[in-house]
Amino acid sequence: HSFYYSIFNFSCVFVFSIVIAVSFFQGELILLFSTSDYLPASGILSILFLTYSLPVFIQMVGLGPAIVKKTYYNALLSLCGLLTNILLLFLIIKPYGILGVAIAALAGNFITVTMFWLVSDKLFYLRFSKMLFFFSFFVAALSIFISQIIQLSLITKIALTLILFILLVAYAIKNVKGILIKHP
Repeated sequence: HSFYYSIFNFSCVFVFSIVIAVSFFQGELILLFSTSDYLPASGILSILFLTYSLPVFIQMVGLGPAIVKKTYYNALLSLCGLLTNILLLFLIIKPYGILGVAIAALAGNFITVTMFWLVSDKLFYLRFSKMLFFFSFFVAALSIFISQIIQLSLITKIALTLILFILLVAYAIKNVKGILIKHP
């Protein structure tokens, strides 16, 4: 079991570190791959990265239905996530425009991951760390928020990315040690 916990912890650190880096360097990334005409889109790039990083975790935390051979739950949960996304699109596109689309997709995927995790844990408890996942998600979301409201220098962006990466790694290592002590 410790192998699966390590993969999960590594995924949390790796995936959310990429989101953090993208959030602080989204303008530079757009200029690297396109022209300055696309710079206004930099406000949603990191939100989209966070949105589409979440299905990685559905594959891990949603193993319960497959283990107990009740995979029809996967279809129902995916449908619930889709309906949530569609509902949010109707509610927030008008006031927020294209940003509303990104926020609706993020909320829909986050709700889908959470539903998969809750149902999976009821069917077959895998002991993945909810605290690590939600902490890492929160740090990534916070980096997106900071990058949206504060204009940062290149040195500050690099420093914040490294500090948050170290924070995630330290938390993941602490989490792995706790799991291995409790469940060798």
